[in-house]
Amino acid sequence: MCGPIGLGFAGRRPEHVRRVVLGSTWAWPTSTDTPRGKFSLIVGGPVGEFAQVNFNAFAALGIENGIVRELPADVADVYVRPFRPVDRRGIAAFYPGQITAATDYFEEVEAGLPRLADRKALLFWALKDVGFPDSDTARFEAAFPDHRTIELPDADHFFFEDAAEVMIPAIRAFIASSPIASATAPGGRDR
Repeated sequence: MCGPIGLGFAGRRPEHVRRVVLGSTWAWPTSTDTPRGKFSLIVGGPVGEFAQVNFNAFAALGIENGIVRELPADVADVYVRPFRPVDRRGIAAFYPGQITAATDYFEEVEAGLPRLADRKALLFWALKDVGFPDSDTARFEAAFPDHRTIELPDADHFFFEDAAEVMIPAIRAFIASSPIASATAPGGRDR
């Protein structure tokens, strides 16, 4: 939910935002009929809470299934370690439910997007993450007319772990210059 949190701030305080970098996220209410909404209902509901609190399931399975490449054990451990103590697992059981429950907040985030429409945007889109369909990409492309979208065909939910070699130079070029330098993921395309 980092994207909606950052965009919530940006929409409230657009004077503090010069450019926008987004990756596989959203900024509007989510229907329970979509894959993201179904995830919210299951993982954010009683079954998900039980699995997370008792087995650290959300953190462990998220890392196992949300990254295409094989992570070194010490790197994977950094992701799940914060949730090892049972008393620290509650937040991972709580926030997935907010994807569908926090409708008022997501309406506010969506309403703030026009305040950012004149900003240049760099969009990264992980094509293996079913939670963020092409329709989400299209909405951001419409919200940010001066954008560049880089598709990441071999990346999943934690796309920055799968595509850092494409993302880092693209972000550096985006920050450093007015025109956005070309850097496309292997097998991907700029849109």
